[in-house]
Amino acid sequence: MKIDFKMADARRIARYIQTRKSQVRYLWRINRTGLLRLVTRLERKRERAKVTGWLEELPCSQGTVWLDAKRTFFLKRVAGEYLRKAWRSGRMAKTQWWCNWIIREWGGITARLDMKDFELIWEIARRMESGEHAEVGFRRVASVSKILAFWLPREYVIYDSRVAMALNGIMLLRRSGGRLFPVPSRFESARTAGVRRVLEWWMKQSGREEFARHEAYAVMNKLVKQVNGILFAGDKREREPVETEMLLFAMADKVVGEELRVKMGGKFGR
Repeated sequence: MKIDFKMADARRIARYIQTRKSQVRYLWRINRTGLLRLVTRLERKRERAKVTGWLEELPCSQGTVWLDAKRTFFLKRVAGEYLRKAWRSGRMAKTQWWCNWIIREWGGITARLDMKDFELIWEIARRMESGEHAEVGFRRVASVSKILAFWLPREYVIYDSRVAMALNGIMLLRRSGGRLFPVPSRFESARTAGVRRVLEWWMKQSGREEFARHEAYAVMNKLVKQVNGILFAGDKREREPVETEMLLFAMADKVVGEELRVKMGGKFGR
């Protein structure tokens, strides 16, 4: 696989994030019923008490609760631990429950995983658990990458459409890298859909090609880990690429998208 990025590209992306991260606050939306279902599966009293406390203290609007970065990080760590434990103990029904909870309740993706999806995940899991490199294509990448990011958070990030858009936008603005990331289609807010249209205009003007879909996720993992290592060098977060993933997610609309829009002269409405 040919990787287009040099360390200089990662540094340019890291500098962009570093100078703008104070402008954003990461928030993740999850249904309150999803957290309630999670509580019933948590085995430790301390974990149940913590999540139950969130349900009591966080405002709920139309059945939705918003989690900040600290709570999201805790949730990923705990759910990932239970997912790994279920797999390693051979409890496949419980493993499937955790996979579906991550996809449907936490991720907000309505479609259930089918047997082809599970077969793909099990094959990847077997390779990961034996220390082999696991190749991940683009089939259901938004769903499968969520599970992998919970399973091995230091190796995998989530291939989210907003993360891909943020990286593409930064690379175009900073003239770094070569090819760009294909952006998964999904239900989007009006603002995010507007950013997608602006980004598509920029991509067309730049003449850049996209990564082949079968290699895009591996490239994103490598790049985000490089950027994270630069941003948090010497910090305990240096090996937690989720930190950079969350910053990119939060920046996609309000920072990167807005800068792209301004530089193109406001061709698209807000």
